[in-house]
Amino acid sequence: MSIRKSEQKASPAAPLIRWKEIGIASLALALFYGVVVFGFGYGQHVPDIIFKTSDAQTYKSVGEWLFGGRQTASTLIRPFLYPLVMKTIYSVFGAYGVWLWQFLLWMLAGICVYLAVRKWTSSVLLASAGLVLFASNISLILLTMHALAEVICTALLAVGAWIVVNKDRIEATRFWTALMLLCSLLSVIKPVYFPLLVSMLAYTGYLVLRRNLTVVSRRRAAFVLLLILSPVLVQTGIMKIRHDVFGISKIGSITAKKYFVAACYAEANKVSLKQARGQIEHLSTFQMIPIVLQDGVSAVKIWTELMKLNLKAGSAVTKYPVVHLRLYYFIKQVNKLTYLLHLGMVLPLSFCFFLLYRLRKNGELGKFVILLCPIVWVIGTSGLTFWQGDRIVLPVLPVWIVLYLFTFRFCELHLTKKFTLKRMHPEPVR
Repeated sequence: MSIRKSEQKASPAAPLIRWKEIGIASLALALFYGVVVFGFGYGQHVPDIIFKTSDAQTYKSVGEWLFGGRQTASTLIRPFLYPLVMKTIYSVFGAYGVWLWQFLLWMLAGICVYLAVRKWTSSVLLASAGLVLFASNISLILLTMHALAEVICTALLAVGAWIVVNKDRIEATRFWTALMLLCSLLSVIKPVYFPLLVSMLAYTGYLVLRRNLTVVSRRRAAFVLLLILSPVLVQTGIMKIRHDVFGISKIGSITAKKYFVAACYAEANKVSLKQARGQIEHLSTFQMIPIVLQDGVSAVKIWTELMKLNLKAGSAVTKYPVVHLRLYYFIKQVNKLTYLLHLGMVLPLSFCFFLLYRLRKNGELGKFVILLCPIVWVIGTSGLTFWQGDRIVLPVLPVWIVLYLFTFRFCELHLTKKFTLKRMHPEPVR
């Protein structure tokens, strides 16, 4: 009775403790952000650097077109959502408004990382470690001052990670609806995430077919699905009207041709990358496949080398407004350590997956697989491009932090428990 009474008295205080943790984490993030941004002299140059990169210019041109400006070819490669939101904020609040918006997205991502790790591992120490890992990525901090889509993608993926970790507390229909909506939004920001949406739709469709739904339930599901896919349908309509192309964007095929396929062609024909690009420029997507398959071993080698290059690269935005060599070197060293971390986690991740499957922990195994998919996909597809710095792999930062820390915690608890049991009940001497 006394234990129950103490638990009842302690339970109302638990939410206060959690809000206190959130407050401390938010303050720590904001202070560190301020030290980096103002300590290195970036803050006062935001109006000068926000559209400085060529990619930021393409987002800007699409945003201006959406607001009635002149037509631009950038609509072929830049979906509408990020330019629309960015241009709306910029029109009302200017460059500092866009900066504030992206700073808040960065804060949201950091807090989601903390809460997800805290929930999944039940450890304040590991949650704090997750927060440190997130904040230590200076490249992502610098990107908040550029009109580029990496920050909003990072925030959406962080929210997704938090939703996945809280899967047990969310009704199944709402859980899959929330995840599909996030993937739909991500797809019309960066089309690389569209296959994740397709796979999720396929799995959800399988779950629906397993159930004997009434006519009313089917109509309701179809309506919800239509709402979820509405951003994708809008983008598809823009592509059809503007370019007579059925799809979300041409950025994937253009990037693959310009970088990966061109590199394969250059390697096979012993020509320069510039010459290779000129010679394959007229090829369609299907015509590029034989070039890659011509020497499969070489293609795989190029693909793995490009992945390694992107994972170990420095930041592409440290040179604005002036080059900060020390900061660039620091970011590159952190990314090299992160690359080694990814390699080192292959075995623990495999071990954790095996343990979860063997112990029939289906709920945790489901979370594990859902979080692993975007990590593998984003890192894998980074092998199709180069010269982008670490921008390509940055958005999955919150996802791998959450998954890796859970893997560490789960393996630690299992091995410690096994070791303790062996000490308590040693095998008999024969």
